[in-house]
Amino acid sequence: MKKIILILVFLITFGVFSGCDMLNNIWSYNVTIVNDDYDKYISAVYVREYYQSGEIWSKNNLYDYIYPGDAYTFSLYEGTYDFWFILEDDYYVYSYCEYDVPVDRDFTMFVYIDGIKDEQKADIIKTPKENIDK
Repeated sequence: MKKIILILVFLITFGVFSGCDMLNNIWSYNVTIVNDDYDKYISAVYVREYYQSGEIWSKNNLYDYIYPGDAYTFSLYEGTYDFWFILEDDYYVYSYCEYDVPVDRDFTMFVYIDGIKDEQKADIIKTPKENIDK
């Protein structure tokens, strides 16, 4: 009986001191990316935790393109993240970031270039595609 009580005390103590961190790593939330642009498709979505310095981004979270009006959902652990979006059309590649996005519940991000505010347009990098068939 004393061994059982000793084991229970050990397990409870272990759970109290490590339980909060363990639960945070278990809880993940669905992030849905909706392509709300009418003529561009999303070719890549990268994420990183907001406190990481430099250019350490995840692998592309997409398995396929997200065409206008379509959506894609993936999971992230609770935390704060930066998102890097790559959109394309026939002639250009567009790149921009959303910084310090809290992931503490399931949510949807609407991604679009057309119709955004002028002050946000300065953050978009527009690069011409090479080798376009004419």
